[in-house]
Amino acid sequence: LTAYIRNPLDFYMRKVLKVKETDTVEKDVAANTYGTIIHSSLEELYTGFIGRELNLDGLRQIQQKVDVVVLKNFLENFDAHNLQTGRNYLSLKVAQKYIHNFLLKEKQHIEKAGPIEIIELEKKVNYTFFHKGLGKEIRLTGIVDRIDRTAGNYRIIDYKTGRVAAGDLKFKEWDELITDYNKSKAFQVLMYALIYNINPEKDTYEAGIFSFKNLKSGFLKFGDVITSTDLELFAEQLSNLFSEIFDPETPFVEKEIKIFKKY
Repeated sequence: LTAYIRNPLDFYMRKVLKVKETDTVEKDVAANTYGTIIHSSLEELYTGFIGRELNLDGLRQIQQKVDVVVLKNFLENFDAHNLQTGRNYLSLKVAQKYIHNFLLKEKQHIEKAGPIEIIELEKKVNYTFFHKGLGKEIRLTGIVDRIDRTAGNYRIIDYKTGRVAAGDLKFKEWDELITDYNKSKAFQVLMYALIYNINPEKDTYEAGIFSFKNLKSGFLKFGDVITSTDLELFAEQLSNLFSEIFDPETPFVEKEIKIFKKY
């Protein structure tokens, strides 16, 4: 859906016509492969704590396994000789450092707020969205990186290996979520909250991102907590987006993509 917001024609080619890019053999670690390795490593490291409270002792157990687990996940994607020197070797070391830094943030959190209960990792979720105007059910699917509970609050967590800032989860008007690709991070965490089918009236939920290039900012949240009003307003925008996508009179067009960079 964020691919559609970014460029409807690209969405049409990839998701409707199912046109795939030619597969190439990676000699260097591509960004998407790098992200997959980080996610897989975190899942492997934390899996033994699902349904349990993660305290400082448990965290130390995870810390001892980081370098071996990350190397194992790199070796599942690259030959050993490709990891001994050059950019791939640096990528391996950076990945290990990222996770060590993340565990340090976890340690600081536990020392301040107490143990973390790991509830789900890489959770595949399905949600049926009923569109009144179209008179049809739309099945939404996704994978939530992590759901945990700490200090009495549930957290819906997405890991990002790129840089994310707190401002990326803020907007002035709700319709920006479906018109401005720069708001895709906010769109994503709200989508996870919706399809995970949370009940804000019963429990307190936070939804946000850990950015591995901005770990000093900690858990970057959408707002304070997710409310029923947030979900209702997001669902309204989602309905508007589906109305556009399914409208046979609205063509899939090339959207001009504006990228701003700081130097």
